[in-house]
Amino acid sequence: MFSIQPSHLLLLLTRRRFIYLLALMLMLLVTVDSADEQTKAQTPSFRIWIVNQNHPKASDEGGGTQTRPFKTISRAAELARPGDTILVYSGIYRERIAPARGGEPEHPIIYRAAPGETAIVKGSEIWSPEPQPLESYPNVYSGTLNSDIFSDLSDYNPYRIELKRMNGNRTLGQVFVDGEPLDEVDSLEQLLNKENSWMFAPDKDRLYVHFSSSPTPREVTESPTREPSSRVRLAQSRLVEVTVRERIFAPYQRGLGYIYVRGFTFEHAANQFPSAFWDKENSPQTGAVGTRSGHHWVIEDNIIRYAKAIGLDCGSEAPYVIAGEPIPEVVGYHLIRNNLINDNGCCGIAGWRHTGTQIIGNQIERNNRLGWTAPETGGIKVHMFVDGLIEANLVRDNDASGIWLDNIWQNSRVTRNVVINNLGSGIFVEMGNGPILVDNNVVAYTRIGDGIYTHDASGVTVAHNLLYGNSHFGVYMRTVTERKFKQDNGELKMVETSHQRIYNNVFVDNYRGNICLPLPSERGFDNRSDYNLLVGGTQWQWEGLGFARFVLNTNDGRIKREQLLEAFRAALEAGNFAEKPNLELWVEQPYLTLNWWRVLTENDLHSVVPEIDLGEVEVGAIEKGSMNLSARGQYIEFDSDEPFQMLHPPSVRGVDRDFFANPMPTENLLAGPFQNLQKGKNWFYLWPVQSKGAKNS
Repeated sequence: MFSIQPSHLLLLLTRRRFIYLLALMLMLLVTVDSADEQTKAQTPSFRIWIVNQNHPKASDEGGGTQTRPFKTISRAAELARPGDTILVYSGIYRERIAPARGGEPEHPIIYRAAPGETAIVKGSEIWSPEPQPLESYPNVYSGTLNSDIFSDLSDYNPYRIELKRMNGNRTLGQVFVDGEPLDEVDSLEQLLNKENSWMFAPDKDRLYVHFSSSPTPREVTESPTREPSSRVRLAQSRLVEVTVRERIFAPYQRGLGYIYVRGFTFEHAANQFPSAFWDKENSPQTGAVGTRSGHHWVIEDNIIRYAKAIGLDCGSEAPYVIAGEPIPEVVGYHLIRNNLINDNGCCGIAGWRHTGTQIIGNQIERNNRLGWTAPETGGIKVHMFVDGLIEANLVRDNDASGIWLDNIWQNSRVTRNVVINNLGSGIFVEMGNGPILVDNNVVAYTRIGDGIYTHDASGVTVAHNLLYGNSHFGVYMRTVTERKFKQDNGELKMVETSHQRIYNNVFVDNYRGNICLPLPSERGFDNRSDYNLLVGGTQWQWEGLGFARFVLNTNDGRIKREQLLEAFRAALEAGNFAEKPNLELWVEQPYLTLNWWRVLTENDLHSVVPEIDLGEVEVGAIEKGSMNLSARGQYIEFDSDEPFQMLHPPSVRGVDRDFFANPMPTENLLAGPFQNLQKGKNWFYLWPVQSKGAKNS
């Protein structure tokens, strides 16, 4: 019989256990290695695509690396995937950048200029035909526009498309000479009489340019003659650029998200004015830079200028299918921050139907450069702007309203902006039902218009603003149309002017008066104003209509003047005034003193008017010339804080910070946008506005 000794059995078991343990360890190692490989496979690898057109090995056939960069941004845009960055070096890139895809919440696709580099993207091409001088006109030349310069996907020739809502034979084209825009004219006669102008003659397929007679530096050194050959040479010495692309940065696909655009200059778009954009027979909102109904974009630290129409569009474009694509369900949640947006044809920023968009810290100037009088103009013009924020922007010198919110703006806020020298309205709120909060803004020097203006709007709170030197009223509210808006329950309601609140503001030398509200009626009621500081006559040039004037309006004629007259007569009788105005004359110019305003409306019972009598200070008022806001809006100064200390109003719900982002005090609150004033003289910069710091969407 075969037998195993106990000692041998123990050794055998030990060896088997060792082999088992060794096998188990090998299996674990294989499992761990497999898991590591699987983890590596699941970890995304993000790329940095390099674009450098001036690199000697730049080519779109290259690898997009530092040693073999792409020549165009468009090539990188075709390849970039979520988490990738497109890094662009200095150069002038004449192309439309159309992202092929969007990013993801944690992995956006980032387009950015490389640090210290100047990346300029243009919608124009250099025009360099053989110029033909026009006989007897030394600075007038013509040439053809070859079809090969029009590089959009469609046969887009802006010089053969009529510009909408503009008088004359204007086109979508633009001409720039040595970087400066020329004026488009309607006829050869106008062209010959105006330097720095141009026109396109479609019957001859020729572009005519009337150059300035002022010599360029190159002309001076070459000592030009008036011989034709020399004239041609001098015309060729100028940099002439003609716009050929409708857009500069915008996807072809609607609804892309999580795209960041940083540090570029975008200029020279040939886009259309968005006349009646809600009608599919017209043109949608089309910016030089556009989000194409996208969501969660960050657009910051860019320059956007010289679009024929809109500089930047950030909404849903239009309420209909575009190129077979319906409106995406989610549009908005953009952050538009620290951009320079200027000199665009009709509008700096436009956006219809978007939620949660933040427009912060931008400098928006000289828009509506071409002077449209039709709507859809402004420094900022937004529709259906829900849960939005417009904060800490400098909105200056626009030939249109500075900030215009139209047709739905619920739960939005306009705060801490400097709005200076705009045409029509500083801040305009139109059509809808709030709430909306307009607070802690400096609105000054509005031309032919009001500081803050609303029509067909209800539920607007205007609080802690400085309304300074505007040509009409500081605040003007009325009803002007029979339009209807959709309520939260889906039912339509006629627009009105009701539930307005005007609290804790400072009014200074607004030419026509401080406040204009409608007489209470069925379509205008529960409008309250109080705790305002009403200052008049402080400006050296003051020739206004009165230091503390108020007006009750008729809702653009919807209230009969007889009703206004009877309401005032009844109020005067109830107040038992010893002196009464000639009411028959008054109804033609229905201005009210503060006392009459209080009796007639029961408003501003706690508001304060620091009087100035023959230059002498009374009850703590400031003297003439002792309050000064610079014409450019850079700074403001007060010789004394005493007028501000005359009024300590209650707080207004939702106003949590002052102009400088300081928390609102719980005691000794001041009217206007500036809290924590020093005793005596105060002087401080207004721009750049200190930003609270928005979070990326």
